[in-house]
Amino acid sequence: LVASAILTADGSIASTATIRKFVGVAKHLRQLGNFQVLIAVLAGLNLSAVGRLKEQWKALKPKYQVRTRHCVCVCVCGVCV
Repeated sequence: LVASAILTADGSIASTATIRKFVGVAKHLRQLGNFQVLIAVLAGLNLSAVGRLKEQWKALKPKYQVRTRHCVCVCVCGVCV
């Protein structure tokens, strides 16, 4: 669902906004402690097709990139950095 929403968005601005939205959703899921759904959202964000959208990821503000890395670290390492 996450990857489909990003990849079917109309244009690069819409797909960047969709990525930003799901990063925000991931942040809230982490705060709620809903790690099962958080892992599902992160899996969608980390699919190779989504990762190849280099321009869209570059268009994100650095805080969204940091949030994504932080959520991944919490899920993989089990700790907050």
